[in-house]
Amino acid sequence: MQKASVIRHYNQGFTLIELVVVIIILGILAVTAAPKFINLSSDAQASTLKGMAGAMKSYVSMSVSEGYIKGREINVVGSNANTYQIDDVGLITGVPRGDDDTLTGEGTDGNLLPEIYEAIELDVAAADMVHARRAINGWWAPVLTYKSKVSVSVPTATQIIATNCYVDYQPNPGKADVLAVTSGC
Repeated sequence: MQKASVIRHYNQGFTLIELVVVIIILGILAVTAAPKFINLSSDAQASTLKGMAGAMKSYVSMSVSEGYIKGREINVVGSNANTYQIDDVGLITGVPRGDDDTLTGEGTDGNLLPEIYEAIELDVAAADMVHARRAINGWWAPVLTYKSKVSVSVPTATQIIATNCYVDYQPNPGKADVLAVTSGC
């Protein structure tokens, strides 16, 4: 009769050296991949600001075109400036106002936000943003940025511009300059 050979398998697991090598490799991967994931929020902020600027530019083009179609005096400035509304958005000289309607008393909605924000349906508070305005050539020009970019709850336009992560809306008769600065996002 033959003896059956018994084969024994021992589960030894991983050695300490193997575990250390795996941990080192995972650490290297984490160090190289982490900056890509960390940078996603700034990319998202920059893309959002560019999207807002694009929406503003589109609305300005649409409102100026509609003003021309309706025979409005688009390029009249001063006390004779043509102030009117399109879809409850206050316009002056064919472009959405950089201030709110309360200054003219027409269509006052009480939200005290620049009409350009209402035009693109931007809820500043829900978007976690802050804004300020400044006077340029007699027009109110609003700027906005993310709350996380400024250190005060009610920033000035200068503080917002210093973030290099903002949208700047400058209405002019019959057109508007819209600028998205994203180098600081």
